[in-house]
Amino acid sequence: MLDRRQFLKLLGISAIGAGALQSCSYKPGVKPEANQGLDFEPIAASTRDELLLPRGYSYRIIRSWKDKIGAGLDYGFNNDFTCFFPLERSDEALLWVNHESIDPKYIPDLAEQRRSVGGSIIKIKRNADGEWIYDHSDESMNRRVDANTPVEFTGPLRDYFGEPVYGTLANCGGGRTPWGTVLTCEENYDDFKNKYKWPEFKSKHYGWVVEINPYDKSFTPRKHSLLGRFSHENAAITISATGKVVVYMGDDKENEHIYKFVSSRSFTKPHSKIKLHEYSEIVNGFSNLLSEGKLYVARFYDASNGKTISPSLDPAETGVGEWLEISLADKRIARRYRNEAEMLIHSREAAKLIGASKLDRPEDLEVSPHDGSIYISLTRNLSRANTRGSIIRIMEDGGNHEAMKFNYNNFVVGSDEAGFFSPDNLAFDGKGNLWVTTDISPALLSPRGRTNYGNNGLYVIALSGELAAIPRRFASAPVGAELTGPWFSENGRTLFLSVQHPEGKWPQPGKIPRPSVLSIQLH
Repeated sequence: MLDRRQFLKLLGISAIGAGALQSCSYKPGVKPEANQGLDFEPIAASTRDELLLPRGYSYRIIRSWKDKIGAGLDYGFNNDFTCFFPLERSDEALLWVNHESIDPKYIPDLAEQRRSVGGSIIKIKRNADGEWIYDHSDESMNRRVDANTPVEFTGPLRDYFGEPVYGTLANCGGGRTPWGTVLTCEENYDDFKNKYKWPEFKSKHYGWVVEINPYDKSFTPRKHSLLGRFSHENAAITISATGKVVVYMGDDKENEHIYKFVSSRSFTKPHSKIKLHEYSEIVNGFSNLLSEGKLYVARFYDASNGKTISPSLDPAETGVGEWLEISLADKRIARRYRNEAEMLIHSREAAKLIGASKLDRPEDLEVSPHDGSIYISLTRNLSRANTRGSIIRIMEDGGNHEAMKFNYNNFVVGSDEAGFFSPDNLAFDGKGNLWVTTDISPALLSPRGRTNYGNNGLYVIALSGELAAIPRRFASAPVGAELTGPWFSENGRTLFLSVQHPEGKWPQPGKIPRPSVLSIQLH
């Protein structure tokens, strides 16, 4: 549990902690400078079974699959999203890490599979060289949230199932709330029924955004039903000019949609005289903001005739769009679903009923800390012969996150010239640079399909200046792996990153591959 000063620091309202809460989301009135450059020589494409970085940079593994993080606790499999949570001492912190999937080849036992998904909370500290490492001396706050953890629903599904609900799984991307909790997103949940053959799997219990308090073990993980059910890639959360909590989300599947939730009530920071015993009550109150509000889905359209469209791969394309409310007030939805709970369980179908645009596998969405615009990675869409992917940018009217209209343009389109394909996770650093991981399809990464793409990578894209919109490769992943979950430390000097599903021998030659989370010191 936090002490009082720690909690105030987290919320950024004490003298020692003003502005302490780092986030990838835009904060009104706080605009980092546009790109000031990053001192590195981009690396070439590689097919080596190594994690490669530019000259002068190195990484340190924090934890790998099956490493101990406490008595009877193992670090989970296939790590993904990471999230940094400061502690009172500036050289100590907690790191949340998602665990997305399992591999029966390495984990044949069902009970162990259930323990290997969800997320890990681990204590880290800075060593004498300023590098973040695992804190072996203090594991008291470490814990796992997995497929066996009791959870609860908020909103219309609070009592819908009439039985206890357990676990979170398929945890892909996520986000961090302004009140210091993590939002972890359930993506390919049906894999556990169809691919991994889990018995008596209850699909409707999954596919949600789940809130977890890394500081407080007494906080029951909450599945926020008003944020919809689909293959959640992420949850980019920000505060509008009027204080409303806004969450942007992508549905990671071909021809699916992007969504926005806007809370009914406003977020207001507590005063500096808050007492420690009020901590849980305050966090619960903030969390409740996600159980009252409206869910919207995006429609892109041709301004000349009003017809719904899907953005193309034309680098020069610009256009307009709007947010459509998913509500029983719409007769098309009311004719299909008896109540709001059923509508939310079938969010995808409801979105299609009202004319949402089909997109090229929308993955991560992030809010620019420079100007509040929304960047969206569209990984690929084989049904539209799109193997390249793109990043589009939407600008809501007046920079207002509650606006229902927006403009958009293609920011970056994948190409052979750039050596850049299939963008996936996005993150902004403190200078406004956009960091992008890639998710090139397995067929292209196989020996037969290899081209100049090389292995998956991590790229830096400047938003302004001579290098604007030019992807520069900062890292190359080991064979078969994705680099996922980029997140920055509070001072921006450390990048946390996951290496997911390596297929060679990384990180130890001669051993089986082990997904790992690591830190990289930035210059």
